[in-house]
Amino acid sequence: MAAIEREILVPHLGADQAALAHDEVLSYTKDAAEALALVESGAIAAALVLRGIPKSAVAAVAEAGETMPQKSTYFFPKLLTGVAFHSLVDD
Repeated sequence: MAAIEREILVPHLGADQAALAHDEVLSYTKDAAEALALVESGAIAAALVLRGIPKSAVAAVAEAGETMPQKSTYFFPKLLTGVAFHSLVDD
């Protein structure tokens, strides 16, 4: 997703991914069939279908102290906000 933002979104649409999503220029779905149906119906102009990122790659980025680009990961099921906490402080 970082390459798509760097090579397509910013140069051609003039904004970063977060700004475009906020302005409702971009939307997201985890369902490729839904994306295809939206394109075929004319509801959206284009869809990008990306391969999932392996957990090992996410772990490697985290271990390097980096962060993943917005919307580059999708995990299911998602925990409800506030249901689970992980301490960031060593005891």
